[in-house]
Amino acid sequence: MIRKLTEIGIAVADLDAAVELLRRTLGASPGPVQRFEDYGMEFCLCRVADIDFEVMAPCGDGDILNPFLERFGQGLHQIAFHVDDVAATQANVIGSGLEFLDAEPRIQHFLLRHGISCDVKEAQCSFAFTRPASILGTLFEFIQYPPGFDTFAASANLRRKNDDYSCGVCRPKLVLRARGVCRRTCHQERAPQVVQSRRPP
Repeated sequence: MIRKLTEIGIAVADLDAAVELLRRTLGASPGPVQRFEDYGMEFCLCRVADIDFEVMAPCGDGDILNPFLERFGQGLHQIAFHVDDVAATQANVIGSGLEFLDAEPRIQHFLLRHGISCDVKEAQCSFAFTRPASILGTLFEFIQYPPGFDTFAASANLRRKNDDYSCGVCRPKLVLRARGVCRRTCHQERAPQVVQSRRPP
């Protein structure tokens, strides 16, 4: 059911200050800031190694995060897992006693990376939150990404420095940067193609 740990959500009072702190101390690579008025929050995915830290701060009324910050202060908010089918996952784990905040998955559009090119595009995601009291007092989230899309962290391995190369046949296998030859011996003679590094707008 679970492919991998994909996001760790952190609630903060000042989004810009928190993102800069992760960048300066952990070498995080921030994505674009996304704002959701319906949730009264804004967030930024900050990639550290292969994990996205979802840094979240209230905006406007902030009905979701303000009560959390008032009660617990800044810190861990939720842990998110990437799943193939969030509705099926929810149905399966309910049978084992896990409870959810909603009877059905929520649906929302987010900015994600698409395909080998890693272009940033808006896409629809499905997600569901567990009820913390039903599992170790922790808010867990299950996320289903649309085909061809994934998080900034999952696309990181395809985004290298501008002098990285990729074989058109083995793509997205990276090839040796120095010589521009494919790592797979069966395609060593094929011409490499430059993989341009892209950053969110």
